[in-house]
Amino acid sequence: MSRIVLLLFWLAYWPACATPDDSTRVQARFDALAQKVGLKTLPLKPGNYQVRIWTKVSLAYGDAQKLYVLDRTDAGLFLSEYSLNWAQNRFENSERLTRRKKVDPAIWSQLVSDGLLTLPDQSVLREQIFPKSAPRDTSIPSTVVSVDKEGEVTVKAPKNTERYVIIGDGISYRFDIFSAEGHRTYKYHCPAGYGKVRTKVVELQQVVSILKQLFSLAKNPTDICRRTYPPKPVCTT
Repeated sequence: MSRIVLLLFWLAYWPACATPDDSTRVQARFDALAQKVGLKTLPLKPGNYQVRIWTKVSLAYGDAQKLYVLDRTDAGLFLSEYSLNWAQNRFENSERLTRRKKVDPAIWSQLVSDGLLTLPDQSVLREQIFPKSAPRDTSIPSTVVSVDKEGEVTVKAPKNTERYVIIGDGISYRFDIFSAEGHRTYKYHCPAGYGKVRTKVVELQQVVSILKQLFSLAKNPTDICRRTYPPKPVCTT
């Protein structure tokens, strides 16, 4: 029953996390939240960036529970880490866990190589993550019912060999990228969980790599969501 509830929640939650372009209302909400945390959106010179990575636990209150900020400036690469506290859906306060500390600038090159500035939104990958099932061979009976001489009934159905993944809860990651060229946003929900099954979706592996590098620098890193529900056998006897 609990898995059914989680599946229903996921079906309701997925459209929100998969929207490729944030509405003005949602963007304004995150801009206001950044101001409450103490961040300011300042004009950036070419080659300078501010990257905000918001982490959201699906079943927790609030828009985000953690915020990681990477500032790439002429002076180097800097990381800040915040914890956000909520009273249900009302923001209460934030705590700065890691003050703006300088980190190895070589990390920036690796993050960019992994697609930090260019990754698409997860919704763009929907058909790769949830591929359509191949047409069933109608010449093969989908279900076989047999009755032996003693009257015992046996029902057999073919096994579903296609791997699939359902993630009902977990952690979502919102990337806000600010630069001299403007601002872009993309989001991922449990990339490690989906990537474990959809190993050929390169973007999922890239996001996991970015998060691993980022969290290795943090004082109190967020867990990378890996929760999956393996398929149950379809064959019954």
